[in-house]
Amino acid sequence: MPAAAFAGVYLRARALGLRTSVHAGEWDGVESLREALDHLRPDRIDHGIAAAEDPRLLARLAEDAAALWMAPASNVDTGAVDAIESHPLPRLLDAGVCVALGADDPLLFSTTTAREHALVREKFGFGARTMALLGENSWRASFSTADDRRRAFSRNDSVRRLRRGGPSQPSVVS
Repeated sequence: MPAAAFAGVYLRARALGLRTSVHAGEWDGVESLREALDHLRPDRIDHGIAAAEDPRLLARLAEDAAALWMAPASNVDTGAVDAIESHPLPRLLDAGVCVALGADDPLLFSTTTAREHALVREKFGFGARTMALLGENSWRASFSTADDRRRAFSRNDSVRRLRRGGPSQPSVVS
């Protein structure tokens, strides 16, 4: 069914103060992402890996700060991506897209969010800054309360200042 068919439900959810998410762009390509963004205006898109195929869509996601919630191991397990080495995660981060990691369906894919973080650190050679960015993005994309997110960022800033011996610097992909 096209995303437009669910636009009323998403509008009602937002009116009730709920945050919204939609699965798009894992199997059904770039057009499903555009349609989800245009008609549903979700707070988060689960998967969204097809975005890496379209520079205009990447720019839109980066500008709108629409979060993509990804589970690279499940993308490989389902065949949406041939191998972890060909996963578009690094391209999405390089384009400035807010990417967060999750475990998708932990029981089905025998993984956890911590394993997803370890996997991308190992396979892509991400450094501390990129891993911190992914962690921060997870808070941004979470459906936690705004107060919980503020407290998490405050703690992270304090830890960064202590480690660096000075003011916190914004995370950048390394």
